[in-house]
Amino acid sequence: MFFLFAKILPPIEHAAKQMILFDFETGDVLLEDKADELMSPSSMTKIVTAMLIFTALKNKTLSEETEIIVPKYAYKAEGSTMFLNIDQRVKVMDLLRGIICISGNDACKTTLPKEVLSATVVCEDNPNIVGLSLIHI
Repeated sequence: MFFLFAKILPPIEHAAKQMILFDFETGDVLLEDKADELMSPSSMTKIVTAMLIFTALKNKTLSEETEIIVPKYAYKAEGSTMFLNIDQRVKVMDLLRGIICISGNDACKTTLPKEVLSATVVCEDNPNIVGLSLIHI
């Protein structure tokens, strides 16, 4: 019943360039505004972090189902976030979605520990990004 009601609501005012609100359980889109328009990623560091995660998944050094515990420094991330909580367990694929879809600074910082993304991934598998530093995140 809520879905039908949400469909007849007028558009809401917001400051975002684009937005989409969907029901997590059903996947039904409840509200959207320019959700299909292409949008450039907002950070090269996030693109590199996503590349490292994809490489680790491809090499099977990381699994989509691996759960990572959110560290305190990731919880305090400023800017756009997934609203992760300290010590929360989050699957790698959910963090990847958070990095790519909402440019989540907390998601990026959660994936950075050595146990999650090794520097060897950069050197051995991604010669195009050798030398880039992720320290500034």
